[in-house]
Amino acid sequence: MPNPSLLEPSMSQNAANAHMQQQRQQQVLNGLHNLHIKRGSPLPPFLTGATVPNYDYSTSSWGAIEPGSEIGSFKLAGKDVNLFVLWSHVYKLGGGDRLNSLNGWNQLLRQFDLPEEFPPGHAHASSSVAAVLAQYYRAILTPFEESYKKNVQENQRKAGLVNRAGMMQNPAMGNMPPGQAMLQQSMNNNPAAMQRMGMNAPGQNMAGPQGMAPSANGAQRFPMNQALGQRPQSGMMVPPGGDAILPGTTPEVNLLDQDVQGIKRKLDSNELDNKRVRPRTDGQDGSPLSLGMLDRHSSEPQVPPAQLTQSAPSTAVRPRQQPSRRKIEYIPLAREVDTFGGRDFKLIETEYAGAALPQRRGLRDLNEWGTIDVEHLALSIRSRISTELSYGLTTFTLLSTMRGQQQGSGFPISQCPDLLDEALDLVEDLAFGGPEAPPDDHFQNDGQPFYTNKQLTDYILEEQQQPFAGLEIRQGSKDPDLGPVQRPANYILAVLNIVRNLSCFTDNIEPLGRNERLVDLLLRLCTVVTKNGVPTAASPALSLNDLISVRKDTLYTLSSIATSINLLTSSPLPSSTVRMARRAIDLISSYLIDPSEAVSPLACIQQAGVPIGPHLRPPHLADIALEVLTKFTLPDSNRQSLAKAIPQASLWTLFSALVHRMPVLDTDFQLMVQDQWLEYSTQLIMAVYSLVFLAPPELKQKMRSDRRLGFKSVMLRMLSRFLATPETRMRFMVCARRATETLKVLDDALDPFENPADSSTPALSFGMGFSDSNDNGQEKGTGLLGAHRDLGWEFLMAREVLQDDIMFRELESLVRVECQ
Repeated sequence: MPNPSLLEPSMSQNAANAHMQQQRQQQVLNGLHNLHIKRGSPLPPFLTGATVPNYDYSTSSWGAIEPGSEIGSFKLAGKDVNLFVLWSHVYKLGGGDRLNSLNGWNQLLRQFDLPEEFPPGHAHASSSVAAVLAQYYRAILTPFEESYKKNVQENQRKAGLVNRAGMMQNPAMGNMPPGQAMLQQSMNNNPAAMQRMGMNAPGQNMAGPQGMAPSANGAQRFPMNQALGQRPQSGMMVPPGGDAILPGTTPEVNLLDQDVQGIKRKLDSNELDNKRVRPRTDGQDGSPLSLGMLDRHSSEPQVPPAQLTQSAPSTAVRPRQQPSRRKIEYIPLAREVDTFGGRDFKLIETEYAGAALPQRRGLRDLNEWGTIDVEHLALSIRSRISTELSYGLTTFTLLSTMRGQQQGSGFPISQCPDLLDEALDLVEDLAFGGPEAPPDDHFQNDGQPFYTNKQLTDYILEEQQQPFAGLEIRQGSKDPDLGPVQRPANYILAVLNIVRNLSCFTDNIEPLGRNERLVDLLLRLCTVVTKNGVPTAASPALSLNDLISVRKDTLYTLSSIATSINLLTSSPLPSSTVRMARRAIDLISSYLIDPSEAVSPLACIQQAGVPIGPHLRPPHLADIALEVLTKFTLPDSNRQSLAKAIPQASLWTLFSALVHRMPVLDTDFQLMVQDQWLEYSTQLIMAVYSLVFLAPPELKQKMRSDRRLGFKSVMLRMLSRFLATPETRMRFMVCARRATETLKVLDDALDPFENPADSSTPALSFGMGFSDSNDNGQEKGTGLLGAHRDLGWEFLMAREVLQDDIMFRELESLVRVECQ
């Protein structure tokens, strides 16, 4: 091994630091060993490196600790944790008690490359790695930390006594700075320490060249004035409190030297604090003083330059003068904060740099939440106390998002009817103050204001653009007298969010759809009224912004449960059913009939201002509204009730808007190559079929003969494009069949609900023209497509049409003109 003195200076310094680090680590381990021996619980040998006679691992209280790969370390989550390094980091952060109070043990995980959580199946899987690390520290290192702090405090107290005694016994030290005077007094009282630092004890002569004294191992050291940070004659800078090691020598490490250096650093910091004191700007007699008359290291005036050159060679000690009065400036301690506005920039930069971040634990499964008392949740909601409501609705929200082990399963609301009833009671009380009164018999003749979704949105935008719009108190704003509680609308929106989450699971669709009170309350919340010519929510607790959110959540919920909603079909039709049916159709129509939005697929893309591409999708809310309309009007019982409840004007307005949304141009049909636009067009045709089926004979006649709308021409163009080639017939055969069925229902001038005896099949048999019933006779019709017989015969000659017997007979009845 080469001599350390022959290495480069930097390599020699690194070797010295590593050797010193090993010595300090061994001292800490020895201290741990002795301390735990005194406490009667000796540590295992692999933790301290010391031999313990007759040590039995099987009976030891430290048996749960896994040995590390080196002496003085243990295993935690598969990583080595060095006791000395752990103690050093904890001591720098303020000690174990401070980390416990600030919950800061997570800061140490990166130092040892530890994860945040144990792997599944581990013995400590129920606890975090930081918590187990804190337990190990409290058991092993906390007694050592307490003993170390007591020793440090005792040494500081003794150093203070020595300083005061030395100043009283040696007045000549008054000319030195406070830190140097105390260190000189400490060295005078400890001759052995002065010899190790290369200085003569009191009464001894300097030895060695240029006043240097040899150390115990023969290394030449600089005298006291150079050890305090002054520059020696050779030009080498000696750090304060350290020794200058000459080339060819080896460093000497001694604990007393380290203690002396620590005392000096503490005193130098006190001296630095004294330098912050602002001196007085006037003398004792009131005359102003100049800056050159005050010394930064002593309280006596400086000697003028002329006198300084004459008195410099003199070594006489001047008597200490009375210090002048100074003004004390108190500098408050500032706490360093690593975050800015609540954001940790270092963590954000680390994440952007792509560094590996600790993995977070995933969402818990439904079975991991344990037992939840549903009755307690219901009572919390019933109490109407803000804290109980927050707990109840938060827990209910979490339950509504949990998924079961089976596909499509979740929280079964059918098993907790009381919990849902309490949530509906809460919404009803906050929104309207109680249940709605039954409608009178004249409800069908009462007109209600109608606003589209775009009209409501435009009004909100216009209202918010007014000056000081955010300071105005409007409907739905929080009452300042309520105190620190939630706004009532927030509770309503929370319950609607819960219902929407529950409707996503298959097991909850039928219970929610059959709950007539739930459907009626949702549609009631979507009602819009006019106050002073301004559209307003019918609920006093909702603002117009809240109303937009409520209507959207209700639309999403109805898209899931619409197939399970059954309207009453008794005669006469109950007023409550009429009210529910009208509110549902009004909600659906508000997303479909706005003239600026009821346009063809190509116009929808042009309004969005984006180029045509595969990423384009149909209007989302319009697509959801079409889905609700097709599902809501699918059951025959609902069709009969809707035909009686919905006015003809509403049916005609909705029918016209849907016809304007159908594809007409070649570019529209090119978009239908994409699956999302094909589904959108299929729902359009199904919705038109439902409206034609609901229309009475006089409205059907208007649908056929209105040339401005041109419904028959639009449907004929769609059939010609769908059945043009074998490729298009294969892809668009479902749309072609639905279009043919729609034309067949429009061709039937009779009302199947009022004239069942005149029809060749039962009134509520599903299928266009009732062709899928038991009637195998020839289809009857008025020849709706008789003027286009050439095109019609081309349709009939298509192979796919010939293979579909029902579609062939319906098309043949539309083309054939019968003589009366």
